Amino acid sequence: KPLEASRDASAGPGPPGAMAQGSAEPAPGGEEPVAAAAAAVVQALVQSLSGESLALELRPQEGLAPLRERLAAEWQVPAMCQKLIRGTEVLETDEQLVALCQAATAGAPLSLTFLYVPPYNGDLHMASFAHDVAALR
Repeated sequence: KPLEASRDASAGPGPPGAMAQGSAEPAPGGEEPVAAAAAAVVQALVQSLSGESLALELRPQEGLAPLRERLAAEWQVPAMCQKLIRGTEVLETDEQLVALCQAATAGAPLSLTFLYVPPYNGDLHMASFAHDVAALR
């Protein structure tokens, strides 16, 4: 599975520095190649504003799409209506996710905030004007 979920957020995270199978070995001199860092499995805790939380294992090299799909399955919110926030930064690109995972503190899960945002800010007129059938559903 690309992402594995647990509804029990109190369970401790696995080894934060664990490398995915088949990942590259650290380069001589102690520096880890970017590809190897991106292949690491990172523990993440996604929290909604309503207080729900979901503990996940992320493989950042897979990007945001599988993460959004998993959240859509767990919380019944379409991917197009999801915003993921870390601090003051809205995650919009796969590169942002990889950078956050590389900078994750050992032993602590990556904490993300989940926000539901309706398409076109809920304006059905704008969605129909754009002929966006998915947004009108």
